[in-house]
Order: sequence, then structure tokens, then C-alpha cells
Amino acid sequence: MMVLGACSVGEVPSGGGGTSPDAGMTGGTGTGTGSGTGTGSGTGTGTGTDPSATFTAQVTPQVTVCVTCHSTGQQPTLTSYTALEAPYKVKPGATNPLVTKGAHEGPALTDTQKTAIVTWINSLP
Repeated sequence: MMVLGACSVGEVPSGGGGTSPDAGMTGGTGTGTGSGTGTGSGTGTGTGTDPSATFTAQVTPQVTVCVTCHSTGQQPTLTSYTALEAPYKVKPGATNPLVTKGAHEGPALTDTQKTAIVTWINSLP
């Protein structure tokens, strides 16, 4: 006896004997149509992250106490990404002077604050 595989419904014995799983069913017809259109455009450069926006979202909450001194004249200026001096925007974040300064006249950054700032620096383009 030879067995041939059919669809996932079952086996069909050689010679075509037996009852078809679809025996007694009647045929049907069907039609279908479909269409679609779409348009789109876009331009852009960079990584998709705006350093100014990410500074505001990720760094500003970490340095609220620091801004008392570091808002005008005392580097680093922590009031905005634009005001922050270039040396504090340099990777890698772990060795950036923004997080390695430690205690000074003001309190040192906590480990949680340092981690958030390091992550932000490393995300810069």
C-alpha cells in the first residue's frame, strides 16, 4: 500500500479510494476586490533625538539643586542644553567632568543622578 500526503486534513490512500473529508459538501464561488492608496513624505537628519529636549527631560530633574550656583557665571551652566558649555557634552559620559567633579561647595551628585547624566551624555550625537 502506498500512502500519499495530502493537505493537513489527512492521508489519501493510493488509488483514490475512501471518503474525502469534503464528501457531501457543495462547491462555492467567491469574488473579491481590493485597492488602496497612500502617500507620504519626510525629511530629516540626525538620530531622531533632540539634545535640547533630552537635556530638559533627563538632566534638568537631576540638577535642580545645582542650578542655584550653576545658572550664570559658574561653569557648568546647567540652565539649558544651549547654555551648557562644550566640554560637558563630550563622550564618554563616565569620564565627563559633569559627573566626575564630586563634592564642592554644593552637594555631590548621587549615583542615581550620575547614571542619568552619563546615559544622557552617551546618547548625544
